[in-house]
Amino acid sequence: MQGVTLGKIQRPSLILIAVVIAPLIYCTVALLYAVNVPVGDDYALLGFMNDFHALSALSDKVILLLSFHNEHRIIVLRCVSLLVEFVFGSLDFRILILIGNVALLAALFQLGRTLDFGKDMFRWALLFLIVLQPQPQKLIFYPMAIIQAYMGLLFAVMYLRFLLEKKNFILSMLFYLMTILSTGSGVFLVIIGAPLLAYQKRRTEFIVHLMLFMIAAYLYFLGFLGNSSSRLGYLGEHPMQAVSFFLQLLGGISEPPMQAISFISKVFGDTSDLYYFEIVLSQLPTIIGFLLAAYFTFHLTMAVHIQSAEIKETYIKQLVFLCYCIMMLLLIVVGRTELYHDNLMKAALDGRYRIYGILFAAIVFIGVLHNFQSRGYLSVKNKKIVLLIALFFNIGWFSYRFDSIRYTAQHRTQAMRVYLATHDPSVLPIWAVIPEYAASNLDKAISSGVYKP
Repeated sequence: MQGVTLGKIQRPSLILIAVVIAPLIYCTVALLYAVNVPVGDDYALLGFMNDFHALSALSDKVILLLSFHNEHRIIVLRCVSLLVEFVFGSLDFRILILIGNVALLAALFQLGRTLDFGKDMFRWALLFLIVLQPQPQKLIFYPMAIIQAYMGLLFAVMYLRFLLEKKNFILSMLFYLMTILSTGSGVFLVIIGAPLLAYQKRRTEFIVHLMLFMIAAYLYFLGFLGNSSSRLGYLGEHPMQAVSFFLQLLGGISEPPMQAISFISKVFGDTSDLYYFEIVLSQLPTIIGFLLAAYFTFHLTMAVHIQSAEIKETYIKQLVFLCYCIMMLLLIVVGRTELYHDNLMKAALDGRYRIYGILFAAIVFIGVLHNFQSRGYLSVKNKKIVLLIALFFNIGWFSYRFDSIRYTAQHRTQAMRVYLATHDPSVLPIWAVIPEYAASNLDKAISSGVYKP
């Protein structure tokens, strides 16, 4: 059987294992531990489903479909939920989790294609191993949030891909609109797309894109912009909190497991030197975030000054996606710094916000290694070492999080059983939603057959 060739690597076993194992483990865990139990804002989604079916006029249904959820108009999520209910007879949150995770896989595939991975299995393996791991655990098993985040990510990647490849401007704008219909952050993609069109000297498309943005922004944020003034004012009064939060979000992939700190304390004792080491270890996301930000500045400078057209194109493509990740993180900083001001590190390591810092780190790491490879600095032996480290990183995080993933699934299932027996909303994983509102939505959805626990 003919093996897969990777540069000078002729033995395919390690490469094939590295390429396959991350998606395999990730999908297996997601399928095994997804449960049909609403969490967090899912109870608001049940409220939407109840209200949607209670309306008779089509115009009223459309208005409800387009209505705000917090600062977002989650039309794609709501349409997907209605479709799942239609196909399966009720809203099954396991299906939403599956769709969201499939969207992430599709987004990574499109990202790799756009960055010209081609048949370079080394880069594909690294992308999967770095991204498809359970640091964003909360998002992986959060039905409503995963559809919003990963469908939005997929549409954003497709939008940027079509702009970079100068293929079909109409399709790129359609993906722009799909991103807007998935999440509020989609509106701001113009911050990346418009300068890219200007750089490509596509003046007509540039003007059309700006006009589309102004129309979309007006229609999207009508009635909401006043609510954001206090957030911007808080950032102006506390700029260092915003900077700290951004760096922690950017470097979140370097989260040190707390067991490691406890293990070091037990082995070496509580010495003053160890105390300072623990401080550094706990601040590792901030340190790595600063280094990644410094690399971004360097990458931007290189993209401007490189003369070779081929190398410049590679740098531009990487830069565009790095800018996308930074834009998403900045939007999180704007929207969440005031809310989490008393514990920014905990918020930065919240699974809902991790994917963009992880993607940023993956693009940087893969880009640097590819640069070394193109210059002949990365030997076959060193590639194997890198792959083994990435495998250890991926499997290590699954090992570390496995008990938490299993417990969460069991806890949510048990919570629903207890609620059905007692109708006590305090046992449910409700989070920010008002318990009485969540319980009312849940009861109505169960009685009408919209949701079958």
